[in-house]
Amino acid sequence: MTLIRSNVTNFIRITILFFAAVVCLGLQLDFATQARPALSPWIPEIFRAHAYQPLTLKDLRNKNTEKARVHARFLIERRPIPAESLTLLAVASLDAEPAIASRALLASATRGWREPLVQSAVINAALADKDWRVLSERLDALQRTGKIDAIPTNVWNTLLSHDEGRRALADRLAQDPVWMSRFLNMAGRQISANIFAATISEIHSQRGTIDCHELSRTATRLIRQGHSRQASTIWGGDCAASISSMPYRFQHGGDGKVAGPFDWSYPPSPGIRRDFTARNNSWAISYRHSDRLRGVLAERFIDLQAGNYVMMIDADARSSSTISPEIKCFGNRYNVRPVSLSQVGSAWQLKIPQTCPVQMLRLKVTQGEGRVNDVEIRPND
Repeated sequence: MTLIRSNVTNFIRITILFFAAVVCLGLQLDFATQARPALSPWIPEIFRAHAYQPLTLKDLRNKNTEKARVHARFLIERRPIPAESLTLLAVASLDAEPAIASRALLASATRGWREPLVQSAVINAALADKDWRVLSERLDALQRTGKIDAIPTNVWNTLLSHDEGRRALADRLAQDPVWMSRFLNMAGRQISANIFAATISEIHSQRGTIDCHELSRTATRLIRQGHSRQASTIWGGDCAASISSMPYRFQHGGDGKVAGPFDWSYPPSPGIRRDFTARNNSWAISYRHSDRLRGVLAERFIDLQAGNYVMMIDADARSSSTISPEIKCFGNRYNVRPVSLSQVGSAWQLKIPQTCPVQMLRLKVTQGEGRVNDVEIRPND
């Protein structure tokens, strides 16, 4: 009798363990359908929850909306919380049951900001109603899901063409450095240069924080596209105060300050060694160049208007013969091309054409050593 009781107990235990294993396996397989949707049809109905989502999507792709509605309803029964469940029901019911589709879409919008389809629908509604605050919030939601590139250009331009829209977006950008970085990358691409510059000015007026290195790179990119005026506009706030720019005088960023788009920069050049010495509210550059090829000592963008100019380079006598300027045009549809320079004594004469909206000035040196104190460019009427 004891043996029989023991065998029955063991059988019950094994049966319970078996059913527990089957349940665990079923639940695991159902969960796996998120990564492997092809498993969905093979999941027993008793275990289906996540599996209904790929089944609904498959029905929608096959234009079987009736079956899609059935699967979407089962999905909501098993997984009522996620916004994606309500979104699928809305899409499946759009033609046959528009009232249900509308309610499902509105309910989905209240469940969170992860569902791109819902956010896109709310964005279009906010755009139509000119509700700039809601529109900015939903754009924020999409960028947090990594879907910001899918937003049509007209949405950005419409939002940022209005003062209220710029203020609303500037407020959102100031709260998220990651989105600020993505937004800076959109300058002159998804967003026109004029509208972008106005938006950055709004952020500056709100004392918003912008990474100066990223802002400088953005301004430089705008300059290369021919938008020098817009580049000057966005270089503001705390970033503009990082280096005291004086026309054509050298700055030294060795103390960690960020150079602006129209400040001098000193690119690495083989064989060139530079030393900076403070001089009359600016810096002088002493250099030694060991390479036989000419190297770039310093460079910067300038925005001279069309006309004739004369350039003076204040340098030590021993080095004046080893320094030669180079100017190239940038911007718009025009190719990068050099500006003709002619040396007259210690000065250089140049003519900026109408098709040269912004220029790059480089100081090149040959082998040897010397010192450069200052550069001056003035009109030559």
